[in-house]
Amino acid sequence: MKRLKKAVKDALRAAGVRVGGRIKGFRVETLDGKGRGLFALRPYAARETLLPVSGPLTVKRGFYTFQVGEFAHLDPDEPLGIANHSCDPNAGFLVAGDGRVALSARRPIAAGEEVTWDYAMAEADFLEDGVPESFECRCGAARCRGVIEKGWSGLSDALKAEYRPWCMPYLRERA
Repeated sequence: MKRLKKAVKDALRAAGVRVGGRIKGFRVETLDGKGRGLFALRPYAARETLLPVSGPLTVKRGFYTFQVGEFAHLDPDEPLGIANHSCDPNAGFLVAGDGRVALSARRPIAAGEEVTWDYAMAEADFLEDGVPESFECRCGAARCRGVIEKGWSGLSDALKAEYRPWCMPYLRERA
């Protein structure tokens, strides 16, 4: 298990995923029906880096983890782990100037606006021990899909094309 974790960690570092570290500059609020949410304290320009992808790695999916490689998940550091899902997100994943994967603004984000990303931008599927997991979406976006299920594999071709520049690098080459 230790050798596998080290191999995953080395591969992710080589792919630009940061392991460890936190950045502040965001406000956390409790939202009715959604738990906590992450809000920008200042405006961000489109494509501007918001937060590095960082945290401890694991080979097993957890409730708050997200997939960063074919067989690797990350338990994201706060405040990244607080960012909620949206079916019309204002953020996604880009390779930052330092060569590492970062949550970045897909469009301008105003000070006080909630920072969101579509969970399908990181998860190939939502299988837990081989069993499909899904849950009701509460994002409230006009184009809400109603349920969060299947991850990247369940997206339409049009949505995959829209998200391809914004998804985790390991998903970019998938059909």
